[in-house]
Amino acid sequence: MIGSPKRKADAENGVRVGSGTKKVAVGAAGVAATSLTVFGLVLGGWHGRANIDPPDPPLLTAAAVNTAGTTLTLTYDETLDGASDPAGNAYVVKYNGTGQPSPTAVNAAGTTVDLTLAGLAFSGDTITLDYTPGGAPIQAADDGSDAAALSNQAVTNNSTQTQGGNVGNLWVDTNGGTCSRSGTQVAYVDAAACSSYNAAYQAANNSDLICVAASGTPYPPQPILYKSAITSMVTIDGDCAGTSRTAVTAVNVTIGNGSGGFQPRHITVKDMSITGRVSGTLSNERAVNIYNGGTVTAQNPGDLIFTNLNIAVGQAALSPVFESIAAVQGMTISYSTIGPACCGNTAGGATAGSPVGIRIGTADRVSNGWPNNINIVIDHVLVQGITRWAPHWLSGYGSAPQSSCINTGDQCHADAIQIYGADGLTVTNNKLYHNEVQGLFLDPTDPFDGPGLIANNMIGDVTDDMVSSQGSIAAISMSGTLLSGTWNIFNNTLGDDGALGIVWAGQANANTVLNVKGNIGNWTMTDGNSGTDCDGVDVTNNGGGSPVPDFPGTLSLDRNNWMGNSGVTGCGGNETTGSVGFVNTATAPNNTMDLHLGSGTNADNRVPTCPVATDIDGQARGNPCEAGADER
Repeated sequence: MIGSPKRKADAENGVRVGSGTKKVAVGAAGVAATSLTVFGLVLGGWHGRANIDPPDPPLLTAAAVNTAGTTLTLTYDETLDGASDPAGNAYVVKYNGTGQPSPTAVNAAGTTVDLTLAGLAFSGDTITLDYTPGGAPIQAADDGSDAAALSNQAVTNNSTQTQGGNVGNLWVDTNGGTCSRSGTQVAYVDAAACSSYNAAYQAANNSDLICVAASGTPYPPQPILYKSAITSMVTIDGDCAGTSRTAVTAVNVTIGNGSGGFQPRHITVKDMSITGRVSGTLSNERAVNIYNGGTVTAQNPGDLIFTNLNIAVGQAALSPVFESIAAVQGMTISYSTIGPACCGNTAGGATAGSPVGIRIGTADRVSNGWPNNINIVIDHVLVQGITRWAPHWLSGYGSAPQSSCINTGDQCHADAIQIYGADGLTVTNNKLYHNEVQGLFLDPTDPFDGPGLIANNMIGDVTDDMVSSQGSIAAISMSGTLLSGTWNIFNNTLGDDGALGIVWAGQANANTVLNVKGNIGNWTMTDGNSGTDCDGVDVTNNGGGSPVPDFPGTLSLDRNNWMGNSGVTGCGGNETTGSVGFVNTATAPNNTMDLHLGSGTNADNRVPTCPVATDIDGQARGNPCEAGADER
């Protein structure tokens, strides 16, 4: 029950006592206070002349779903233990009385607990919640007392999402039918369904909605091929039926073919779980693949959107989980989960391959003269557990798909995100957690033409002992990257315990503007490995050799907190190095990392004239605002 009265410790006659050894002040009017040591006792009521209250568990004060219909937030009346996150199956969410799959993630921070819903909540749904405390219950930060169980708890539904009326212009199911298109959106009819995404796309007209029917087994791999008549967005929706609220499951989604000259364009893929293929020896298997089988000689129109995808156990070898190599003009990946992915080598462990979360590239634009990607957006994506090391496999996802993963200091790129050239790049509001090597890697072999925005990202635990010999591993790597135009790196939290924060050690045009403001990171931005020297030449060049010139364009560092690294010189007087505390910096295989700001954060981390309006959670920024991705 929300809002029930609570017993509070009496300021004069006693305080609450929990389990373990506690010091409690005991006193009453006219009686001297005495200090007692209580061993494993909970005392309440009058004992002698003391009134001692029991532990005071957190009280639920609000429960609400956000407007996106993706998150259910529980608010309590006191600060919670951020290290205690219940399993998703501790909660039962019901829409209109029907139980839903367990939340895919649970995160306690401050006074709130966020449940990531397995299926969208729609506007008008009646939502209730049950909670059964288990081995990791919600607890108060001060005394460890457990929050009470919940039964049929009413939830405020702020979702603005709509079902779409359970209708579409075309339907796809696993057995197929006549694949008949309707000029108006209609309900599912088994006999009229198409047997594949591509069959429906080929039958579609501009702006059609293709609904994918629920299936007891994953949809098999199938390419979606080019159709020249499509000139406006066609949507392939795994949840427009809105019956079970679970995303349709597919083995993979491929857009392209092997004939060359392919131009993928005007396709939205949404609301699907994608498993990736599982085999004894993983080889070149992608969960999402956008590709051109021949030489990329012309710019592809693109206009591709991927949203609300859950690649919960993407498994890949010598290839990424999500890859585009088609020189796409306009592509957005948003509100999705990618990973974990392991292991990136053959079953025998002889090939030093690496999985990757997201790779966007065209295979060496400079050397091949191929066109670049244009206007790439990656927003609100969680990429987690990209590794080639089986012991690094995240807990909660079963056993690692292979046990013979490479565990050496070999150079590899088990990165969260790799970009191989882009004219216009936006990477915002993402969480890149527990990935083995780089967080965001901008490749040095391909040019990056602005505008570029990298903001409000949380990147943590990008390296562990198994790759410690690899040297300059970075949360954001721009080592050797050729930049031009204007690039803004704003309010990122780079809370890793061993990697560099931001690395630039390469090339730029004289007209390039690079603004680095309001970031938090363990290490400074470097133009080698020795720290940024904005007013001279870095002569160390990673330990020797020819001098590395400083940034040739305009470089501005302002109000960053480099967390104890003082190697920034000549860059202005506004950089700080104060300590920063986070809610949870747990390393893999424990997947409870949370780089929201904790109570230990230095109060000087304030950024006047805040460069971004909201934080990673959509909360309005103050002015001045906090450094990093989180606004408390």
